[in-house]
Amino acid sequence: MAFLIVIPIAMLLAIVFDKKTEETIALSMIWASLLAYLCGIIYELWIATYLVAGIAVLSTVGTVVYGIRKKKIANLITPGLLQYLLLCGYYMLVFKGRFVNSQDSLVAYEKYPREFYYVNDICRFKEPVGVMVWKYLSLKMWPNYSEGMQLFAGVAMQVAMLVFFFRQTESDKKRDKILKFCLGLFFMLFLPLTYKGGVVAMQYDYIAGILTAFVLAAYMALKQTGDRYYKVLVISSLVFLIHIKSTGIILALICLMIIAGMEMVYEKQEGIRRYYFLTVCTVAVVLSKLSWTFFCKLNDAEEKFSIGQAIHKMKPYAVVAAVIVFAATLYIGIRILLKKNLKVYISLVILMAIAIFAGTTVIMPADIRLQTMGSFAQIIFSNYCVDRAYGFGSNLQAPFIMVIVILPCLLYMLSREKEDSVRRQNRIFMILVNAGFLVYAAVVYLTNFYGRGLNQTVKAKQCERYLFGYIIVFVLLYISIILRDMEKTSLYPVVIGLLVFTAVFISDLGIFYRQTFVRSEVARYDAIEKVDIEYPDVVYFVDEIGDENVDRFNFELSPGRIVSKDYIDMHLSTLADEPHKITLEEWTDKLKECRYVFLAAVDDNFAEEYGSIFEDEIALGHFYSVIVDGENVRLKIADMN
Repeated sequence: MAFLIVIPIAMLLAIVFDKKTEETIALSMIWASLLAYLCGIIYELWIATYLVAGIAVLSTVGTVVYGIRKKKIANLITPGLLQYLLLCGYYMLVFKGRFVNSQDSLVAYEKYPREFYYVNDICRFKEPVGVMVWKYLSLKMWPNYSEGMQLFAGVAMQVAMLVFFFRQTESDKKRDKILKFCLGLFFMLFLPLTYKGGVVAMQYDYIAGILTAFVLAAYMALKQTGDRYYKVLVISSLVFLIHIKSTGIILALICLMIIAGMEMVYEKQEGIRRYYFLTVCTVAVVLSKLSWTFFCKLNDAEEKFSIGQAIHKMKPYAVVAAVIVFAATLYIGIRILLKKNLKVYISLVILMAIAIFAGTTVIMPADIRLQTMGSFAQIIFSNYCVDRAYGFGSNLQAPFIMVIVILPCLLYMLSREKEDSVRRQNRIFMILVNAGFLVYAAVVYLTNFYGRGLNQTVKAKQCERYLFGYIIVFVLLYISIILRDMEKTSLYPVVIGLLVFTAVFISDLGIFYRQTFVRSEVARYDAIEKVDIEYPDVVYFVDEIGDENVDRFNFELSPGRIVSKDYIDMHLSTLADEPHKITLEEWTDKLKECRYVFLAAVDDNFAEEYGSIFEDEIALGHFYSVIVDGENVRLKIADMN
């Protein structure tokens, strides 16, 4: 019920900052998540559940008291809040009876929140945990553990951010308000859900893309209104963006780059004071990143991405070149910012992106260079993708370049009737956003080489879903600007057609039926409920046939985990030897690390080779307790009662 519990907090914020409720729902979620994150890194996660619930109660009282005193209770029930509730209600039905069945989700993105739920603390460190702690709160505020609720939590956060883009203003005419409400509902129905092969697969890259657009839209609201609320919103969202995924730091730095360009032109202060807000945002981003880095080090864990890891993978000459380029770029950038030369600044950003592309291409092995460049270019300029059915990107039926080109052209058509300061500001802003895409694409190209094996680098594997996150930034920011300009143009049919076209263009219309009515079967392991699994128990999962869904079993096993998947088929390989069948002695050595053995599938020789250590009959689909007595190991059935 966390998606409802944050509403009183959002309403109180709306009263304090004199805003509409739809403008504060996402901020209340972000603050609740950051509070849980702080509890997790300082002490334990479970405290956050009570703190958020307590704040919600106090906010309810505050909303009633201040709402009556300021006569704003009626103003809190807004069309945007209704949109949020309607969409959340619909998606709760969508996720009813759904199960996680995507590999990345089973291995990390949904497994970690499930483990947090049972352990009541942050116990995994490989991935940033921003969305995961929000899922933790959502699970803890639900009567029992539910995979559907866990999946729904991420969608609820996206809906909270999306209603911000379709918020109504006091200057909107009645016709515009109705249009925004209906188009907002239609548009958002196709955005939050990720659908893959009949199962739900939430992509955190997509959430990061929406949050990036949210940061930049809030910043533009700040420049156009000067309202201090948007300063709070921008800083809070940037801090949270760091903890969405490892790519969050890249997106946050691109946001800072865009903010720097806008401050150069539109901030009224002179000299270094012109960049005061940029400095505050930068410090917040750095502290947010360092908090996770230090927390991982204190727990003897290694975060997925760090500067140290990147440097370690680079050759010495590449490290020296990178340091020189970074220092030169920083020095030149500061000089340009102080001289307020926007054209040179944008040129420098583009040159930096080109330098990353060129440097990466030169460094990679010559025999894969052309093929890698071709694969990456195809992702942008064609429908090519290694796995087009992967995640939400599968629903974008046209090349990314069409979004990058068509949306600016349509915006130009709508804004050509009249030129004013706001439209000039929007134009400069979107030029910076486009430059940001070049930088982001260059970094994705770089990580495709440094972060993956050469066989994956050649195919540009997974680059599509990373780039798709920034395509969402394009779509939402252009739509946001067009909606604000609707009252200034006579091209209403074009506006309507643009929004409908965008929603249809992005999504496979058949998804609406499938996500509502189709329920897919997934492998279930009910025997897990009959044994006591605690953190950090290890289970030896035996699958000699290779037909079992080992990732699904590992997910349901939370907060425990399976041994390495390298030898669940009862074969072992070493640096010196070819893979060979594990001997009884080798197996007993590995079983000493485990609490249980689970027999999923065995071959005809299993009983003869390993049966001597079983105290009970060998039966598939059962757990066996590992009993260690000195050097001896025995297996006793554990789930019969």
